[in-house]
Amino acid sequence: MARMDKNSRSTYVSIAVAGLLAIMAVMCILSLRTKSATVDEFAHLPAGYYYWKTGDFSLYGKNPPLVKLICALPLLAMDVAMDPDRSYAGTGDWRPWLFGTHFMRQNADMYEDIFFAGRLPAVLLAVILGFFVFRWGRQLYGTAAGLISLLLYVFSPNILAHARLVTTDLGCTLFMFVATYYFWRLLWKGDTKGTLWGGFSTGLALLTKFTGALLVPIYLGLWVLSFYFQKDLLGRESGKKRQHLTRGAFGLFLILVIAVAVINVGYGFKGTFKPLATVPHQSRLLERLDRSPLNMIPIPLPAEYVQGFDRQKLDAEKGVFLNYLNGKLYTQGRWYYFLYAFAVKTPLALQVGLLIAFGCLFKRNREKAADMLVLLPVIIVLSVFSFANEINVGLRYILPVFPFLFLWAGGVTRLVTGN
Repeated sequence: MARMDKNSRSTYVSIAVAGLLAIMAVMCILSLRTKSATVDEFAHLPAGYYYWKTGDFSLYGKNPPLVKLICALPLLAMDVAMDPDRSYAGTGDWRPWLFGTHFMRQNADMYEDIFFAGRLPAVLLAVILGFFVFRWGRQLYGTAAGLISLLLYVFSPNILAHARLVTTDLGCTLFMFVATYYFWRLLWKGDTKGTLWGGFSTGLALLTKFTGALLVPIYLGLWVLSFYFQKDLLGRESGKKRQHLTRGAFGLFLILVIAVAVINVGYGFKGTFKPLATVPHQSRLLERLDRSPLNMIPIPLPAEYVQGFDRQKLDAEKGVFLNYLNGKLYTQGRWYYFLYAFAVKTPLALQVGLLIAFGCLFKRNREKAADMLVLLPVIIVLSVFSFANEINVGLRYILPVFPFLFLWAGGVTRLVTGN
């Protein structure tokens, strides 16, 4: 009987998870035709189709190509017109939008259908992310916590806003979250599959958006935390800490090797192993490296990838547009911008849940390690975008922190359930 009860509960939980994800998918799909192409989508989707037809990633090379390729995949089954010779080469940063304008005019009669089809893969990515939010939340804090985290995710306006757009933000959020999940499994659960899946998803994150590079400090931080908390989480004796530390370091090395291989496959190994001195760059970061002996060391990354990273880093260092905050325009970033934007652009229910979770942080000894590993990615992403970035044009830049916040808020349910 007890076995039947357990099976019944598992069935109900599965139905609840599937139901919530279905609700999310329906909400997104029903709104796809009611929203015109956003300024980034206007360039992203045509660029993705251009990649499939030409194999040339230079169009909108400031962003890696993965999500653009994924979202443009349905277009290959449609009668979409495109003139690859009209790619507006040499027009600088406006090139993707000039090409997007030409693409729109060529396909004016089916333009809405094109974007409806192109947005559907974004919805699928959002559903996959929701599944992992529940899965990790359940493993950290229990089934009830996983369901609460999923509930917060499904009805989050910030997530829903990007779950139906052909942009890099939701895809980056998905792959960064999944990559961190598998690295956690490697460290805390001893799951060696975490190395393979962690490396693969890390590579996908880096192929989606350069924000994925923040996975490196996140991994290093989790590695240190696992060393500190391992006795509580794994039941290991202190004498095995060195073995655990070595295994984590080796796992991290393999993850990065796999990720680099994935990036190269994504770009077809074009321009791989060129020295930095031979790759055009302008950002302060790469200029400093160029003045060191490292400038002649072959880089195991495609040249276009390095150039795209350099252009994004240059924008982050100097800014691109005027920034707006609380009725004022300014050129330099404000360190408190994203905290302020979070306070005014997220539901009060989530904020209250996070405040309760923060208050419980000092009381829940059993879950303190789990709380720390969930908060670490939030702290790193917020710190980098607050203090090392001059672009303050939207909360989407810190979208990768949201799933971790949902996990943290969901963990409060353990105070009620006692599990």
